[in-house]
Amino acid sequence: MKYINHILASICLIGLFTACNDETEPVYTGANIVSAQFTSPQSGKSYVLTPEHDQDAMDTFQWSVTDFGIPVGIRYVMQMDKSDGDFSKPYVLVNGTTASQVTLTVKQVNDAMMALKCLEEAPTSMKFRLVTQAMGGESGTTALSFPVQYSSDYPLTITPYKGEIPVKSPLYIVGSVFEPGYSWTNSLDAVGTGLQPFYSDNNVLGDGKYTYTGYFPAAKEMKFVVNPGSWEVQYGLDSPGKLRARDASGEGGNIPVPDGGGWYRLDVDIVALTYSFTKVVDPSAESPYSSVIVKGDAVTGGEVAMTQFSENPHIWLVQSTALNLSGDGVIFETNTGEYWGCPADTDDSFPFGKGSNNDDIFIKPLNEGNYCIMFNDLTKQYTFVNLSKY
Repeated sequence: MKYINHILASICLIGLFTACNDETEPVYTGANIVSAQFTSPQSGKSYVLTPEHDQDAMDTFQWSVTDFGIPVGIRYVMQMDKSDGDFSKPYVLVNGTTASQVTLTVKQVNDAMMALKCLEEAPTSMKFRLVTQAMGGESGTTALSFPVQYSSDYPLTITPYKGEIPVKSPLYIVGSVFEPGYSWTNSLDAVGTGLQPFYSDNNVLGDGKYTYTGYFPAAKEMKFVVNPGSWEVQYGLDSPGKLRARDASGEGGNIPVPDGGGWYRLDVDIVALTYSFTKVVDPSAESPYSSVIVKGDAVTGGEVAMTQFSENPHIWLVQSTALNLSGDGVIFETNTGEYWGCPADTDDSFPFGKGSNNDDIFIKPLNEGNYCIMFNDLTKQYTFVNLSKY
């Protein structure tokens, strides 16, 4: 009888884990997972934000710890949306913390509300939630994958002030991939050269998805950083295809270029902590253009010439130029008479986008500042990095 009980207990334990096939990690399906929930501030509390106190704390958010039923590392993402939203395009206030509380400043929350297109100086019903991602765990010697957990929506009423419009943050590649002249050059002066900005297929704040198409030399390595000149927020190698965000316990290793190197599209998701290389057809060694300029009312003087990146002739850049909010904005013009602006069917074209070959749809900057401007003539993607933010 005891033997039978042992067999039944083993079957029950096995049932906690499932796998789709031999190549995927087993998914932990324990029925007793308890998701994190906010415990403070008080649900429904009201706030009035003012620019005079933008660096002050608005409040400290605390929450219970997610319990997966077995020992496992935990990472929390804190999201915000309007009360009538569905979190399909949330604002990410905290992009990964192992702590069970965070203090948000007045400016952080106001930026989020501007990004969500809330009316300034009007009380607005907002909601918050926590997304819990497990960072490890094993069953015997088998690695496990855990289902993402979500807290209940947490309501607050907030009155914002008129502020600068937040945009999707840039992400940079740094490493020996840009040898010989720019190996591991992490500085503000290196933005556009040794610190190569990623491009992105969207401008969704906090979604964490970026892409870069270019040549990656064999046997070279890289990491990804968020702030020029700082290694505090960085993403390195956890395991093939997976990233590790730096935290108090350490940082990830260098990410290697695929064997043999070559032309690749590199896709990165710093929320899901994943990366992938996809081989692309080797392009011509030369750019199809002999010159590219950025022109438009938003450029001081009406236009500014771009230069080619020495490590990749298909990357064009203006390392620093002032942009204002005048007129229609800016557009990329080539020596062949092509005009690359934003697609006619979108108003979501800044600071990332993919150019459309037309002569009247300009890219409209959202904020003034000194910008590094990048244009990839292979993909026709562009990136605007506001250097004035650093």
